[in-house]
Amino acid sequence: MSSRLILLTNDDGVNTEGIRILKKALDPIGIVVIVAPSSEQSGTGHSLTMHAPVRVKELEKNIYSVTGYPSDCVYAAVHGLLPRKPDIIISGINKGANMGLDVYYSGTVAGARQGIIDGITQGFSLSLVVDKKDKEYFWDDTAAFARQMTTKILEKGYKGKGFLNINYPNLPKEKINGVRITKIGDKHYAKEVRWGKDPRGDAYCWLWGDYCSFEQIEGSDCVAVNDGYISVSPMLLDMTDYSMIEELKTWEI
Repeated sequence: MSSRLILLTNDDGVNTEGIRILKKALDPIGIVVIVAPSSEQSGTGHSLTMHAPVRVKELEKNIYSVTGYPSDCVYAAVHGLLPRKPDIIISGINKGANMGLDVYYSGTVAGARQGIIDGITQGFSLSLVVDKKDKEYFWDDTAAFARQMTTKILEKGYKGKGFLNINYPNLPKEKINGVRITKIGDKHYAKEVRWGKDPRGDAYCWLWGDYCSFEQIEGSDCVAVNDGYISVSPMLLDMTDYSMIEELKTWEI
């Protein structure tokens, strides 16, 4: 197990607590390398830097800072930075949920997805579902679960064509009710755009929207976490709407 190469990334930044605690938890089971953004990239989704250089800096042994998005980090790691393709990619631990339609905006989820695109056959994104009013964050318990999942995946071999998206309730482990295998749910945000003018008088807008509720969809990630369970959602890269293929053929386009 010690020869396993484990790649870590995130969207919160290379120096954040979640990824450093995660590395510490995984160090005993493999060679763990962090390649993560130099600054926060939350909500950047699956972006790649195409029109500017991406600068890579080694902060300390096996910890690299990248001036780009999570996808840039993984791309650089797989295509030249690391000596070989990692055995597994883990993106996190993110501070905040990535459930429901969050998966389309999330840099955390994009990091794991990019790993699969780049030929790493197994991996997962991991988020700690915190609330603004929370005063304590259960990083260590989340990292311990990540180590358990990593060990399980490396032992069994992930046979899916995608990756896992994991959301861990911000609860001490003794209050976790278990694990549920889930599908993507439906979260709602209070969508808001705040308008203003800069010092030169030009208009700008600031996109905003606090989380407000979720749909009670049986078997969904939102419901599982709300009930005190760890949510594990298998994700695919293929976004094809197969139900419409035959219908569109009848359109004679």
